[in-house]
Amino acid sequence: MSPQALLATLLKSPIPDAELPHGFSHARAERQALTANARKYHAVGLVDVALNGPDAEDAFAWIVFPSHADAIADLDHPVLGNGVRVIDTVTGIRESLVLTGSLNGHTVTDAAAVVGNVLVQGVVASSKVRVPTAIILLREAMAHLKHVQH
Repeated sequence: MSPQALLATLLKSPIPDAELPHGFSHARAERQALTANARKYHAVGLVDVALNGPDAEDAFAWIVFPSHADAIADLDHPVLGNGVRVIDTVTGIRESLVLTGSLNGHTVTDAAAVVGNVLVQGVVASSKVRVPTAIILLREAMAHLKHVQH
């Protein structure tokens, strides 16, 4: 599947509540503008999925690149500074990072991993660092990506 076709499929593929982790519902997918960093590494597009959940913001996202190498380049060169820092990797996922930072008065936890030519993210904005929740959302996004690719 071409990167453009994958983006379209991710955007249009419904995610029923029954497929979401316990405590999350109402998945709403929309195309978002690419960050400067994603554009630097030739990203084709980004689909963000907002969820109703226990935190101020719960979401996952897919950034689709032309190649695995481009996706890895983005993962390996996150935008750091302004309080954003890498705190770990995701256990069991070789090509991954966990980052934290702050946005609009909330602590943001971002678990990211590369699957093929896609940078997948699970993102939580809350009153504190929420690594386990971000990883749960990351794994859900990875499972849905696998589902739409087959």
